[in-house]
Amino acid sequence: MTKKRGKKTFAAMMNEKFDFQPEVLFGGCHLELRGRNSLAVGGCRGIVTYSPMLIILRLKQGFLRVNGEGLLCDSYMRGEVLISGRVDIMGFEDKIQ
Repeated sequence: MTKKRGKKTFAAMMNEKFDFQPEVLFGGCHLELRGRNSLAVGGCRGIVTYSPMLIILRLKQGFLRVNGEGLLCDSYMRGEVLISGRVDIMGFEDKIQ
């Protein structure tokens, strides 16, 4: 007796073979926080607000608000943003208030 296998989506196959997450493949965002002093954001569509205490990034679906002290955008290239400084609070928002 043979088992009938269901079709896998492209994202599922890429995740299985190469450990790619679906949000990376299809323009979503991904975050990597290293301690409290370094934040990498992928999938950024622009910087809306930039100050040493607040950075707001535009994402595909909404915004990412980063509050802290001494925040600095170290690099922004091809949708990848690297922020340094003390990160106190991060949060996703549907619209900017």
